Amino acid sequence: MTELPNSLEDAVVQAQASTLAALEAGYPRVAIELLFPELKAMPVARQFVAAFESYGAGLKIFFTDAGTAAWAKRDWAGLACKFGSLDVAGSRQTTTVEEQVEDDDQIYIFVSPRPWKLGLWNRFATRRAIDP
Repeated sequence: MTELPNSLEDAVVQAQASTLAALEAGYPRVAIELLFPELKAMPVARQFVAAFESYGAGLKIFFTDAGTAAWAKRDWAGLACKFGSLDVAGSRQTTTVEEQVEDDDQIYIFVSPRPWKLGLWNRFATRRAIDP
């Protein structure tokens, strides 16, 4: 049985290890939740993403809006990944999933996604699965 982490840092390390193990075991979709409502998500997300830097340009990190994606791109300079957003105009995605999925994408990380966007996450996973 896995022990509960004693600190935020331990929780992130445990989440990183679990995610990498699941990916190595062949699981194509993994959901990780670090629920610390009193903390800001961005520093925790940056720490979590560090385990996936080896994917380089094959790593794409999505945020809930374009402003947060731009902020991360600026503050996370040096990270050789791509940044995107799941902007919604009314009830419609402003950039289609098809436009955001690229041939060299290997892994997607969604930072603080909203539960009502589950269908959108699934479209990313499905679209990537049918592309060679």
